[in-house]
Amino acid sequence: MDSAGPSGFRNAPVSKLLVQIVGGCSAAVALLDIRTHLPIYGRWASHPWAFPSFAPAVAGTMLIYRMRVIERRFGSAKYAAFIFVSIVISTLAQTGLLYFLGDRWFLSSGPYALVFAMLYQYYRIVPVITRFPVMGISLSDKIYAYMLAGQLIMSRSLLSAIPCLCGVAVGALYDVNFLGLRQWRFPSVLRRLGSNYLLPLLSSPSPPLAPGSPSTRATPRRVSPSSSRQGLRHRRPPPPPSTPVSEENITMVASMFPNYSRDAISRALANAHNDMNRAAEILLNTPPSN
Repeated sequence: MDSAGPSGFRNAPVSKLLVQIVGGCSAAVALLDIRTHLPIYGRWASHPWAFPSFAPAVAGTMLIYRMRVIERRFGSAKYAAFIFVSIVISTLAQTGLLYFLGDRWFLSSGPYALVFAMLYQYYRIVPVITRFPVMGISLSDKIYAYMLAGQLIMSRSLLSAIPCLCGVAVGALYDVNFLGLRQWRFPSVLRRLGSNYLLPLLSSPSPPLAPGSPSTRATPRRVSPSSSRQGLRHRRPPPPPSTPVSEENITMVASMFPNYSRDAISRALANAHNDMNRAAEILLNTPPSN
């Protein structure tokens, strides 16, 4: 398992919708060239959603998919608000830059700023799970996301670098809770509409249960009292006690997940039988208690 968490969109419906929107809009722009037929307001509205060519579209969509771990940490309501805030502030910032730079400049269209605002949160809150050496250099499992980000920021030189830097700035403002950005949410009416109509369409099925798990075991059949008395002689021994949680493992996991309480880390390690990778996967899918 790496820092992106388990595969698929389980517990990440907003990420699933965003991948579909960005991937679909980018494909339409790259294959059909529809932006040239849109009025200026249509181009401005499509600016945050469609990458201009195939290569950045692939890298950007893969990054958005990897960023689903942030939704699992934030929760879907907070993540949707974060995406909206990032798009609005980064669009205003880029518009202001164009005003000062003049007509000789234009910025590359696409959700560059949004992706890098996500990447800032990924850098800040998602811990390193594994490390491995490459040519004598210790690298982490997060290097895959950073390599995609490097490809994205260099895709159109300065035209893509400026929106990416705007996204980093927006991510930093959100992280320090500038003007209370982290507390803002969509109105409850919109959240209810999304839960009632969008969430059923975007929900991903849970993975199949492993053989021998409590939910897959056969329900014991009812027996008569006489049979139960006879079975007392052949009663199964009690299950072995649970594996004690290692204090060293608690300390190591706590260093990777500073926002989680000691009790939450202990429960995750107990459920994972002291397997730190499995415990990290459990915590990545469980938002920290406030």
